[in-house]
Amino acid sequence: LLSCSAETQIARLALRDGMDRAAAEARIASQAPLDRKLELADYVIDTDRPLEATLEAVDDVWSDLRTVWRETFGEANDD
Repeated sequence: LLSCSAETQIARLALRDGMDRAAAEARIASQAPLDRKLELADYVIDTDRPLEATLEAVDDVWSDLRTVWRETFGEANDD
């Protein structure tokens, strides 16, 4: 799960899609609540942090997933 604050979501929707605050809040409200998503997630990456920290977290999750894959199914062919 990629997670960030509601304010960050609103700002990103405004920047990316040109949404006003009300439209962005409506889109967020139409989704499952963050606390429910957090309950279901195996991995959570906080994207409110600087980009380098987010990318490091992505690398960490990818490394962990590859380890789980190798332990479960053997070596992967796609390094």
